[in-house]
Amino acid sequence: MATTTSPISAPIDDLNPPPAPSRVFYSLGRMLGVDDFQADQDYHRGCLARALLQLCGTGTVSGLNVAVTAVWQPGTYYPAMTYVLDPAGNVQVNTGVAGTSGAIAPTFAETGGGAVSDGTQGVVWTCEGPINANGWRPNAPFPVPSAIIDANNNIQMLNGPPVWQASTSFAKWSFVYDGNGNVQVNSGATGMSGAVPPDFATTPGGTVNDGASIVWTCVGQVNNNGWRPNVPFTIPTAIVDGNGNLQILTANVTSAATTPYWNTVVGGITEDGNPLVPAWTCAGPAVNPDMVVSGTTTFTAGPVSPVWSTALGSTTLDGVPQVSAWTCVGPSQSEIQVTSGLGIDRVGRLIEVPTTVCIRLQPWLNGQAAADLNDSIVGGNLYIDVFATFAACTQGVTPCYATQDDYSATDAFSANRLLDSFAMQLVLRTDASNYASASDIPVPQDPWLPMGAVPTSISGALAAIQQNILSGSSGPGAYLPFTAGGTVPQEIPSGVDTSSVLLARISIPATPGADGAPPAVTLSGIAINNSLRLFVYPPSLVARSLGFITGAES
Repeated sequence: MATTTSPISAPIDDLNPPPAPSRVFYSLGRMLGVDDFQADQDYHRGCLARALLQLCGTGTVSGLNVAVTAVWQPGTYYPAMTYVLDPAGNVQVNTGVAGTSGAIAPTFAETGGGAVSDGTQGVVWTCEGPINANGWRPNAPFPVPSAIIDANNNIQMLNGPPVWQASTSFAKWSFVYDGNGNVQVNSGATGMSGAVPPDFATTPGGTVNDGASIVWTCVGQVNNNGWRPNVPFTIPTAIVDGNGNLQILTANVTSAATTPYWNTVVGGITEDGNPLVPAWTCAGPAVNPDMVVSGTTTFTAGPVSPVWSTALGSTTLDGVPQVSAWTCVGPSQSEIQVTSGLGIDRVGRLIEVPTTVCIRLQPWLNGQAAADLNDSIVGGNLYIDVFATFAACTQGVTPCYATQDDYSATDAFSANRLLDSFAMQLVLRTDASNYASASDIPVPQDPWLPMGAVPTSISGALAAIQQNILSGSSGPGAYLPFTAGGTVPQEIPSGVDTSSVLLARISIPATPGADGAPPAVTLSGIAINNSLRLFVYPPSLVARSLGFITGAES
């Protein structure tokens, strides 16, 4: 066996010398070429990759959560005014607050206007009925509730009058219409409504408490004459301003000779009178109070197509006179969304995803071969895997001459690497039909599985870890990065980059097509499993999960 005094000295035993050091050597006056710099980069990138694999492993470091829009999923964050399609094809809109859905699907209301709570964070699904296939038409009557697809392929929900809902957040100075058509304003504080409707006051000025902090004050019906110059207004009074917002009188006043500059923020104050005094408080968009949420009355569209608002939760004016008639609740097509995050691929490279990535599902399915789709079905479901793959930036900014007077041309260099990229891809599991059940489709294997069963004692765990380190035959670093011939992970299908990281498995109810036809799929029944992936557990997160807090927290 060879013996050496140091890694760089000549070996004493020439029969089995250690490998010589190999890296770029810089010396004064020596000409370096492109290959030299590339070799230096590869050396340091290889060091980083080996360190990441050995110390961290492969898989998801943070984020990269896969979800689907337009279909309810458990434990999923839903912003206010976003929608899902229930199994019956009805549009269900979160008219509550942003929050996370529960572990079990709620029993969605099937009648328009019906609502059901979901989870414990204020998500409330309100049924808007099926999408109106005729879309928007000029001067057409639309029942309340209604949902259409606008010219931008977004779903627009017809705004019924704001009505009370259980376990819903109501801001201070927001309002609802009661069953008598009276305006009820929250004169208390922002808070959550109770489980049962309050007994609203019917006399203007009367109040009733709701939940822990809401106080509903009856303001009576909207004054259809609106604001007029030099007219005395007395409390309580509600009018619709020129912006289509409801304004509540908060101080007796004789109006000014000219129209006030109306505040459009809920709770915002508008001055009026001569001299000017704080007189009106904005309560939000004044949807036509003559529309009843039962759906027995209708809203009549205007003669010209509206300029549709495209932001989630934003409203569009329509009708004669114009009111805030429609609310955008999101794109009409189901999308697979992968949130921003960080992963480590199978050879130790960082997969950085800086923004949410969206793939429209139906167009993607339309682009797949019918035979491949049918081969991806087992047990009544079609299976698709989501993979993230590292994409190297092979060329970036190159050395350049200086462009400013105070720089030396010989020192003007820019970094020759920018940012490596990534590829996010959906992959049909065309091997699914080869398995008896979906549970047999390969999933990522724990790289430390060869170490055997998890020890039940600390001493046993310590011995197992030490022996595994000494054997060096398992773990994510068993195969060095950037080398060919390594074992292909079992979950990687043919044709997919073997360094890719599986993020999730999608299942869609499907019936195989006959005579070579594509299968019939039910997108409303889609399910996503994010837990099949490998996770990289940061030591600090593991420590926190075990109850070890930092000094600052203690």
